[in-house]
Amino acid sequence: MLCDQKKDFDECARAAEALEKGSSAPADPEQAKRFRKIALTHLVTQCEAGAPHPCFVLALKYRAGTELPASTVRAETLEQRGLELCK
Repeated sequence: MLCDQKKDFDECARAAEALEKGSSAPADPEQAKRFRKIALTHLVTQCEAGAPHPCFVLALKYRAGTELPASTVRAETLEQRGLELCK
């Protein structure tokens, strides 16, 4: 799991999507689920560590209700954190 070693949430999300669709290898929903969890873990860790981009990505996921339960309050909180980190 190179994306996990590199702590690259985008690569892990792309690997999950490929495994869900079976576009680069046979479809494997269980492995796709693991990659999605790894991607979310890296997003949270990097946002908490002070990187604004992961905070905005998490905010979008909360706002859209994709991969995380829809929550306008959490989305706004993460957007505000991202903005503060950009200053």
